Amino acid sequence: MRWVRSQLGLRKRHIVQILENIRLVTVDRAYLEDVIEKDQLIQESETCKQLIEQAKIYQETNDTNNTGMFSIIMCQGVCFSVVFAT
Repeated sequence: MRWVRSQLGLRKRHIVQILENIRLVTVDRAYLEDVIEKDQLIQESETCKQLIEQAKIYQETNDTNNTGMFSIIMCQGVCFSVVFAT
């Protein structure tokens, strides 16, 4: 998200692609709901909100108990920190 925000005008359009490449189902449920889902850029995109909802549904139906969170994400060979990381 820092990467997106650093040049928001140019990169905001990539937010859906970025989210599609993150394994949201492996993100801790509380973190997904309390941090990622509440992010303003996520809230502005219906597609992003749907991706978050799908991950939550998957977690519910598959009883995932993931406790790890990713602080780095690889996207098309570029490594950047995610603002969601604590």
